[in-house]
Amino acid sequence: MSFYHLTIQQPTSIFQSTKGNFIESTKEDVVSSRGRILTLYSYSHNSLIEVSTIQFFGFIRDLCVVTMPDGEQDLVAVTTDAGFLSVIKFDQESKLFVCVHQEQITEKGLKRNLPGFRIYSKNNLLLLTAVEQSAMVLVIEKAKNGYSIKKKVSHKTSPECSLLVNACWLNTFDNFHSFYTIEMDCQNSLGQKSLIKYRFDPKISKIIEKNRITIDPSSNFLINVPNNISNKNKSNDNECLLIFSEGKVTFFNKMENEKTILIPINKNYRNDQKALNINCGIFCYSKKKTEKESLIFKNYFLIQNDLGDLFKLTVVLNNKNNFKSISIEYFDTVSVSTNLIFLDQKFLFVPSNFGSHIFYQVKDWDINENKELFLPNQELKHLIYIHEIGSISPLINSKILQIEKQLFNKDKDKEREQKQTNKRKAKKENENKKIEIDMGMDFENEKENEKEKEKENETDNITDENDNDNDNDDNYKEKTIPNLYCLSGISNNSSLQILEYGLPVSEMSEYEINSENKPIKIWSVRTNNCSKYHDYFIISYSTKTELLQIKEGNVFSVLETNLLDLNVQTLECNLMIDNSFIQITKNGFRHLKHNGKVVNWKVSSKQGSVEHCIINSSQIILNVGNKKIIYFELNKKGDMPKKSNFKLNEQICSLNFLIKENFKFINTEDEDESGSGSGSGSESENENESGNDNDNDKYTFPLLKIKNYSKEKLNYDLYKSPFLIVGNLKNQIIFFSLLDNKLFQNMLTIDLESSAQSIEIMEIQTNTNFNTNLKKQENSTVYFLNIGLDNGELIQYLINPNSSMGDLIINEPNVLKLGGKNSIIQLFKIQFMGVNAIIAKGLEKSWLISYLESNNKFKFTPICYPNCDRYCFFSQRGIPEGVIAIDSNKLKIFIIEKLCKNFSETFIPLNNTPRKIVSHPINGIMFILLRDLIKKANNQQSNIKYIQKNEKVEEMKIEKEKDDDNDDDDDDDKDNGEQDNEDKDKNNDERKNEYNEIKRLKNKKDIWKSNVAIIHPNYPNTLLFHEFKQKEEVGFSLSILKKYDDYYLIVGTAVSVSLIPRKCKFGILTVYKITKNMDLELITKIKVEDIPYCLYVEKDFLYAGIGSILRIYKFNDEEKLIQKQEFANKQILNFIVSLSVKKDFIIVGDLSKSLFLFKYTKETHILRFVAKDPLPRFITTHYNDKKFLFGGDKFGNLFVSKFPKVNPNYKSKKLTKSNNNKKDDQNNNNLNNSKSSFQKWNIENRNIVNPINIENIANFHIGEMICSIQKAFSQNFYSYIYTTILGTIGSLIPLKSLNVINANTENNNESIDYDLNDNEDENDNEDEYENKDKNNNDNLFIFFTKLQSLIQEQIKTFSGNVHSHWRSYYFTSKGIIDGDFCELFFILNINQQKLIANEMESSILEISSKLQKMRNIIL
Repeated sequence: MSFYHLTIQQPTSIFQSTKGNFIESTKEDVVSSRGRILTLYSYSHNSLIEVSTIQFFGFIRDLCVVTMPDGEQDLVAVTTDAGFLSVIKFDQESKLFVCVHQEQITEKGLKRNLPGFRIYSKNNLLLLTAVEQSAMVLVIEKAKNGYSIKKKVSHKTSPECSLLVNACWLNTFDNFHSFYTIEMDCQNSLGQKSLIKYRFDPKISKIIEKNRITIDPSSNFLINVPNNISNKNKSNDNECLLIFSEGKVTFFNKMENEKTILIPINKNYRNDQKALNINCGIFCYSKKKTEKESLIFKNYFLIQNDLGDLFKLTVVLNNKNNFKSISIEYFDTVSVSTNLIFLDQKFLFVPSNFGSHIFYQVKDWDINENKELFLPNQELKHLIYIHEIGSISPLINSKILQIEKQLFNKDKDKEREQKQTNKRKAKKENENKKIEIDMGMDFENEKENEKEKEKENETDNITDENDNDNDNDDNYKEKTIPNLYCLSGISNNSSLQILEYGLPVSEMSEYEINSENKPIKIWSVRTNNCSKYHDYFIISYSTKTELLQIKEGNVFSVLETNLLDLNVQTLECNLMIDNSFIQITKNGFRHLKHNGKVVNWKVSSKQGSVEHCIINSSQIILNVGNKKIIYFELNKKGDMPKKSNFKLNEQICSLNFLIKENFKFINTEDEDESGSGSGSGSESENENESGNDNDNDKYTFPLLKIKNYSKEKLNYDLYKSPFLIVGNLKNQIIFFSLLDNKLFQNMLTIDLESSAQSIEIMEIQTNTNFNTNLKKQENSTVYFLNIGLDNGELIQYLINPNSSMGDLIINEPNVLKLGGKNSIIQLFKIQFMGVNAIIAKGLEKSWLISYLESNNKFKFTPICYPNCDRYCFFSQRGIPEGVIAIDSNKLKIFIIEKLCKNFSETFIPLNNTPRKIVSHPINGIMFILLRDLIKKANNQQSNIKYIQKNEKVEEMKIEKEKDDDNDDDDDDDKDNGEQDNEDKDKNNDERKNEYNEIKRLKNKKDIWKSNVAIIHPNYPNTLLFHEFKQKEEVGFSLSILKKYDDYYLIVGTAVSVSLIPRKCKFGILTVYKITKNMDLELITKIKVEDIPYCLYVEKDFLYAGIGSILRIYKFNDEEKLIQKQEFANKQILNFIVSLSVKKDFIIVGDLSKSLFLFKYTKETHILRFVAKDPLPRFITTHYNDKKFLFGGDKFGNLFVSKFPKVNPNYKSKKLTKSNNNKKDDQNNNNLNNSKSSFQKWNIENRNIVNPINIENIANFHIGEMICSIQKAFSQNFYSYIYTTILGTIGSLIPLKSLNVINANTENNNESIDYDLNDNEDENDNEDEYENKDKNNNDNLFIFFTKLQSLIQEQIKTFSGNVHSHWRSYYFTSKGIIDGDFCELFFILNINQQKLIANEMESSILEISSKLQKMRNIIL
């Protein structure tokens, strides 16, 4: 069996970032590394927008910016795990990254002694460093064919066992280039570190060590303080550095003494070492001031510790680079960043390894507080939050849950409200009648009246309850919505994220339409073709038309206008090329000319009424009486005469032709851009203001004045459609010519499976040549025909409007299933990201069809927004690309987010790190296990004392050496020698005591914080937490068990847990009963030997992985867990991390020994060791599905194994004990012996069984630790979804499933139901078609394998890796096609695509359509 791999969402974690002028030489941008992905963000409009993304097919070690001396756009230098240095440039024409130079500098692999692990840049100089021993300097220069490396100089550090911690370049002005490094001597027991200066001489191509200084052992970070401008022509001996160590910052100057300042400490984390470590810093800017006739320079730095606290560091120097002062103040607290990016001296970008990437604006730099201890700001004081780039990293665990939600039926809602109002009126009438009571009424009569009232109220309440129940049955419909529930984040920044596949939408406003009739259609119109923005909205009802204007965020109704006839229903309306306006009604059309005259054309009563119509800037097509077509065309005089008519044989259901809206001509009158673009001037605004006194709060506008035009500059023929497309009820679409010499001539007829209810043509300008028979032109226009059918399908064709009869349709149809059989697909044209797009409305969802110019392919993405009736595009000031929609009697305005987001996210914040999640199978209540490790006592003060003691010891040594040199007598020398030995012994004792203190602090017990969060899907904002009652109890696993009609939550915990070494005092299995009020009622507890890390429930049986023990329990009727069987062999199992059950087979995932297969017979309670995976894998998760096992390990490998075949008669035979162990061993190899059994495993009988090996059928390297694997369904297809720790979401599509579904639907017109829960009596539907579709499966696999190999010959990856080598990083890749690599076919040039198509014996369009279909399957 073979699979097709596709990535749904790229990793969201950012490891490195840098800024530079990558797009333009005058604009700053940001390039970020996401492990194996490189992303470019453009800085515009005070925000970061994703521009381009490229996949490396390798791991990015480090990156930096390269600034060339010619002043052009900057380059990006990237080092990869393949040992290559890639120099990358952004191409503005193709909007893609281009590799301009690539060179192998080291061997392959992430080795500690290979340069390239870190990279530092200074203009066009690159410093590549390794962790051990070596460094390398490269010089990049521009060549004729691109860029090249002029010089490559390597250097080995001394001593050989030294570690290179950090480095930085110096800003010098001579021909020599110097850099400093921090190196640690591993031979020294104290970990002594040195600050070493190197000089690179380009003339002799050597790296020379200049000097070496011993520094603080905790130093780990360097920042260069730039030289002053007035010091350019002077010597560069006066160099300034900032050395960061634990708890302090040291200013280093060669000509002066070191100056040290302590870093302020967070009061909440006084004893936490994270408050001392500086993980990143950034140079902000410099200020030049004059004080008392002397010039000074203030250099500002922004640094961050491991807790996220920001500090402003100020270094003041004079014009000779001499030190004057240094200060540090607390600034603000943000998320922990990988490196801070400062843009335009106003904005701060904080990318994060774990968490969202946030973009801030700097509000104020002035800080007067200078304290050693501080409390972090609960709210930002000096920063302003602008926006964030979402991230789901670290993605710890995820589940695809189908939680039933109730959707409200709006039509029934009105009926229920009317019933309630009628009842209230009837009650009031009855009360008014009973008010007439005589004052002389007896007391007994009053009691009788009160009893009658109570009876009436009871009957009314009973009827109300019954009515409500009936209404609930009608008004609320239960619907299953599958979403991906992800557990992400760390400690306080963790959350439950609900991911729904589709584009997120931000709703701007919502208005209610005060009308009895429902709106039918909506349009956005301009009053001038030169206007950038739309001026009015037109809403059509069954009996009238309404004109609306949006001004300053409010919607106003226009009561009087000459633009429209407001007393009739509008079918279509449009602004013509000469700025005249057309309104089409059922009786004809109304033509408002540019001079203000109105011309009406009406249909005769014999012909009928207008059923369908279509209009563009110069043409009108009317469908009168269902079969007759009347054609009108605008002439140069501004008239709209009838040109011809035509009658069809079949009833028409849809019409369309080319509609061009981009007019480029000069208007005779100057347009006022500050206004709304309409013809109404300042007088209209004054009249609008005077209309505020209206009771209905509606403004009345005067008659519109349409601007004049220049006839000489208009080309009427340019905006005419050469053909007409007609869809009829005979399931056909017909192309008719609209040319003068071939008017209404049949050009082409296409037969469809169903009738075309909606037709739209998408016009796209691109540099890609889709038709190889035509000559390629720059910025050529391509037309795609989209047809929405009434069976839920969308069909897309590529058409050539200027062609002859034969080649009107260029490619084969691209069919996409967007809904069920009875759903009608309606299409609405909009603009998205500056390109024409289409919204396809189905029965349940709406989809966005957009074209990605960077990848030269279409993208079909659902919109995560409630389905509306009609959509319309509009553009206004502040909302350049908005959508206005009609939803029953509501008007909604929203904006679709960018295409870089594939999921809409819903955040539910959590207090601690989530680990595992389960859901209630009926009401969808989610139980999330939270667990965090909080260290009890950290050693901030002890570390400072430790550093100070080491400094004192070194000072004592120096003084003693001086005293020894001054002594001349031999006897004195002997005595001093004895004293030196005594002093050395004392110093050694002091050091031992210090190390013992550190060990004692490390050996202190850790404090855990663990609980269970309970979340209801209908009320996600309300959280309930269940705390464990016993002290030091930590949760590790949970599962839900069903017994009759009751549900129980089983939680596995442990007491007094330590991770290194992994041990606990004892474990606990706790059973809780889930009540109706979402409470947990304690039922029973069982103590176990080790940590119960994983649990699995099937019916009444509980399978528990307790350390290295596999144990089976049964939950009896008395609500107790009874142990039935166990497997305990530490030589076979190390630590169980995952469990699953398939019928009688138990699949066990071990921490370091891969997968194991056990057979458990429930009748006799016999457990047998059946099979194992021969390859050693560090398993993180696995999933079993019928015949196959899917697994992932911590090194980023995804693999598929096949279950061993078992004799079908194995189940029926009774199992009995056997004393003949030799025969049992022989029969166990074939798995056919049913008589041998072993009731309990111990170390003594470990050699009894020889299990067989599990067959491995597929391997694939992802590059990130895999956290979960699940099965997901998409219409009639299914796939396997996996997630990684960095936030990647990918899928494996079985190629066999495509053929099985197609074969089944062709014969029975029914889809195969793949149930996740396998029953013993259930037959696999796949086996019926296994022989039939074997050839088709092989054909698909061979096709994509050949395509993958041909693309590999044409493209070299950015990492330098061979693609097949990357996917075979640990195990040889097989059985899986890399769809991400195959989709690089879209970005190849036309010559490369032709070569591949010829080798494949296919066309370019056929290959691209197959790739697009594979992508659409996941939808």
